[in-house]
Amino acid sequence: MMKLRPLLLGLMLSYSLISAQAIVFAQDPVAPKKKEVPFSASMDRAANAQGWSKIYYASFKRSAEVSYLKLAGSNCAQSIRILYSVQNQFASTTKFHHIARKRRRVACSYYNLLQEVGRRSGFPRELPNLGSGHCERL
Repeated sequence: MMKLRPLLLGLMLSYSLISAQAIVFAQDPVAPKKKEVPFSASMDRAANAQGWSKIYYASFKRSAEVSYLKLAGSNCAQSIRILYSVQNQFASTTKFHHIARKRRRVACSYYNLLQEVGRRSGFPRELPNLGSGHCERL
């Protein structure tokens, strides 16, 4: 029995070292996971930005101050960017993809309205540029 005790102790110690190494190697420190925001939270953020855009546009219509048009355009552009990223997170066969696409289409048409109002009011370059693909591929 005395000879078995060191053998058992050695086996238990080596097993604990092997399992600790396995845990360390199982974690990949090089490629951290990209944290994705849940669908509902992203849609809420996009709706909030779109709501502020409409509030600023109403203020622009009352006062004709270009700063309100800029704020309306930047909030609408933020909403479009959020919806674009949400749409790209999901496969085109999911309902989430199509919900985000539909809302992005509405936001893009509203952004086009803001651009047209800016051109008619004499502020053609006051709205932010969306970049490529955000409103072209719907």
